[in-house]
Amino acid sequence: MPRSRGKALAQVVLASVVLAPFALAARARSVVSRRWLERDDAARCLWSLGIDEAPLALTPLGGGRSNAVYRVELPSRTLVLKRALAMGTVLAVGARLAGPQPYARDVSSGARTAREARALASLAAAGIRVPKLVAAAPHAGLLVMEHIDGVPLPSTLGQPGARDRIAAYAHLLAAVHAAGIALADAHPGNVLVTPSGELVLVDLEFAEPLADLGDREFAARCRFDRAYAAAYFTPDERRWFGDVDADPRIAELDVLFTLERRRQRQAA
Repeated sequence: MPRSRGKALAQVVLASVVLAPFALAARARSVVSRRWLERDDAARCLWSLGIDEAPLALTPLGGGRSNAVYRVELPSRTLVLKRALAMGTVLAVGARLAGPQPYARDVSSGARTAREARALASLAAAGIRVPKLVAAAPHAGLLVMEHIDGVPLPSTLGQPGARDRIAAYAHLLAAVHAAGIALADAHPGNVLVTPSGELVLVDLEFAEPLADLGDREFAARCRFDRAYAAAYFTPDERRWFGDVDADPRIAELDVLFTLERRRQRQAA
C-alpha cells in the first residue's frame, strides 16, 4: 500500500480512537432522542413547527446514525420529520479530521438543520427536484419536508437501466452546481429513485452556497463533489462525472471506498 494511503487509513483509526468516548455519549443521547420522538412527542415537535394535525402513524426511515428520520402520516398528507442527532456531530467531526469531506466548520445539529433548510429552498427555486420544505426549527434540530416515495440509488444498480440512472445522477450533480450549491456529501445513497424513475436529492445538511464559499472554494468543492460521487461507482461508470482523478484525498482512501461500494451493491 502506498505510504500516503497507509497514513490516511492510520488517521481514520486515530480519529476513531480519539472520538470514541464522545461517540458513546452521543449515541446514548441519540437513543434517547429517537425514543422521545417515537413515544409521544412527535405531535409536539410538529406542533412547534406550526403543524397541528395529530399523527396517525410514525414509521422510521433508513438506518442513519446522524439523524432520526420518520415518515409521519397525517389525516391530510404524509410528511417526513427529521431530527438532527448528537451522534451526527461526532461523526462529522471525525470525517473532517480523517476523511476527505470538506465539511463546514460548524457541524452542530442546529447548523446542519439550517444548511439543509436553506439548500432545499434554493434548489427547489432553481427547479431541481428535492423534497419540498414544509418547516424548520434549526435551534431544535427539527426539519419537516414532503415525503418522497423512492429507494436509494445504490439499491437500483443491479436492475435494468442502472447506467442511465448513474448518468442522470451525474447530470443532476452538475445542475446542483450550476444552481450555486456544493454538497460535500454527494454519495449516491443521498439520491432517491422514484417509481417513475425520477431522481430526487435528499440529505443536504452539509450543502453550502457559492455566496458563502467564494468562487475559488466553490470551484474546489464542486470538483470534490464529482470525485466523491464517482468513487462509489466502478471505473467504467465514473466516466459521466468528468475528470475525477485529481483529488488525492479520495485516492488515499480507495480501500475504504471499494469496501463501501461492495457493501452497497451486496445490500442491493
